[in-house]
Amino acid sequence: MQDDIDGKAASSHTHDDRYFTESEINSMVVKLTGDQTLSGTKTINSNDLRMNGGSVAYLRPATTGGWAKGFWWQKNATDDVPFERIGGIGVLGSNMNVTKFYIGYGVSPWSGSALEIYPNYTNAKGLKVNNVDVIIEGDSRLTNARPASDVYSWAKASSKPSYTASEVGAAAASHNHTKSQITDFPSNIIRQVSFSSGTLVVEVV
Repeated sequence: MQDDIDGKAASSHTHDDRYFTESEINSMVVKLTGDQTLSGTKTINSNDLRMNGGSVAYLRPATTGGWAKGFWWQKNATDDVPFERIGGIGVLGSNMNVTKFYIGYGVSPWSGSALEIYPNYTNAKGLKVNNVDVIIEGDSRLTNARPASDVYSWAKASSKPSYTASEVGAAAASHNHTKSQITDFPSNIIRQVSFSSGTLVVEVV
């Protein structure tokens, strides 16, 4: 019997920090029904987060400074830089004001976003249609300051050269042709039609 008693805990004993308390376990096991508050970082491994109705509601942070909230895409823990943000969709604001909604790449997708939705307009950067750049108003390529290195200097001169018809092998602006020079000239042309003593007279040349 002594052998069975040896190594057993006394009837009155405590546990050290190697064990979770009941309240700690309850805080980790949350049934997501109704309104719930989750603190800290929570991870869902190899499963989907599904909602049957309802929505994901972001609350404005309790701060007087700038803030960014949204859905982030991050690298996996096995990557060279684990959990580095690589893009996201969200909202950027300051204090109680929303600055813009955004879709962007990078560690800070709200900075230089590919798509920015402001209260009165939408800004799309690097816009393409069928992988072809779309040039919009304000693009520097639409100004007169763009280079024209492939255009000859004489074509850009303010005074353009003038040439005579003979210099470029052309006919003068006012000129004539003989009948023999017109290849499809008809052999006979009606010049005059008249009646004489009840007879139709047609004069040709």
